Amino acid sequence: MILGELNRVRKQRNISLKLLAMQLGVSEPTVMRWLRGQALTVEVLDQLCVCLGTDLRSLIENACEPETERLSLRQERILAADRRLSLIFFLILNGAQRDSLERDFGIEPSKCDELIERLVRLGLVTKASNGRLRSLVSRSVRWQAGGPLATVFERTVLSMMLGPAFGRQGTHYVSQFALLDEEGREYVFSRFEALCEEILRGPGYVGHPSPEREWSSIFMMTRPIGIAEMRSWMEADPT
Repeated sequence: MILGELNRVRKQRNISLKLLAMQLGVSEPTVMRWLRGQALTVEVLDQLCVCLGTDLRSLIENACEPETERLSLRQERILAADRRLSLIFFLILNGAQRDSLERDFGIEPSKCDELIERLVRLGLVTKASNGRLRSLVSRSVRWQAGGPLATVFERTVLSMMLGPAFGRQGTHYVSQFALLDEEGREYVFSRFEALCEEILRGPGYVGHPSPEREWSSIFMMTRPIGIAEMRSWMEADPT
């Protein structure tokens, strides 16, 4: 469990095996063996923790709090009723920490503490002894279809993410028509989820030390589209 948490922290902070090996003055194969638990001593574990910006106590605390894949209806209702609380939760879910919540979003320290404590009481976030925040919910969490969060997302967040101008500088998108059945659409959705996980571990993510990074929306969708709808689009006046 502790090794699993150690690897999760490494991936979340985008620290490669090569960089970790350089910091420790050993080879990559040696680091790989340590991360599998082979020849791993308490002293080495402490060194790994220092390189990853954590400590053994935090690893144990977090390892004892497994992530969940779904939110309860009560959790959804509370998040849906408080836009600021839900924003803070989803930011922490994607790696944000207390300092960035205050710095980037101008949340007053006392208010930030209040929101974090509410998330802790809801069982959505845990706070380690060193103050580091960790979501107790997997990043691939799914909320209930037609539930409170889905309703709020469709009403507010969806329009914000899509925005009015696809031609705006810095916007990239891909579109395609394809003949798919339900199994095909489920496959596409599974690939979307895998791609999101890959993106969140790649360069340019919040854990990557780039001065040019900024919050960006990522939206991927597949849906059935009828012949009548396509025909209507083709025949519409382009003006």
